[in-house]
Amino acid sequence: MMDEQIQAKLKNVKSYRFIDDYYLYCDSYADAEKAFKFIQSLLTEYQLDINEEKTKISKAPFAFDSKWSIELGSFTFRKRANSQLTDIERFVSLSLIHSNENPKDSVLLFSIQVLKYLQLFDENWDTYESLILKIGITEPRTLPVVTEILASNIGRISKRKIKNIIEKLIDIHLPKGHNYEVAWALGCVLSLILNLKIKWQNGFLLLMIMCQC
Repeated sequence: MMDEQIQAKLKNVKSYRFIDDYYLYCDSYADAEKAFKFIQSLLTEYQLDINEEKTKISKAPFAFDSKWSIELGSFTFRKRANSQLTDIERFVSLSLIHSNENPKDSVLLFSIQVLKYLQLFDENWDTYESLILKIGITEPRTLPVVTEILASNIGRISKRKIKNIIEKLIDIHLPKGHNYEVAWALGCVLSLILNLKIKWQNGFLLLMIMCQC
């Protein structure tokens, strides 16, 4: 709905959306400011906030793609099991490096989508599983995709490994009021049918959150 409103209002502005980031190309600085004000008002209408740290107006010429998107977008995974395993490890390492260097960008959201559609050799699953969980812990916004990958591979997941990570996530994030991470953990428990051991203090808080849902 919001995308349609932007296209209807800003007909002469070239734009595209990547995950939750918008890129608009205007003919003048004044047009860019008008577009920004419109999107800002539109987000307010939907009770959403604009990330001011990530928002900027840049004058041409400038690079259309960032270094990380070019490097990760052109990354090639080889077609042999051993080589693919090495490539997966390299890809995730590069993703984490670029994420640290570009904390305002959606680097790991991009990376988890690439890994989601990778034609994986069965023998590489254990390492693959560990690395997507690492991405999920590092960038909470990737957690829905991580859960989707795990749920679609229910027959070969390590429930013990996932259970331990979820228990740690709940123990860390629940007392801090990080409900997004806790909600993901609960959803993952329901999707994967895991029996958790939660500290009794956190168990009480967890019960309160579940009652609010």
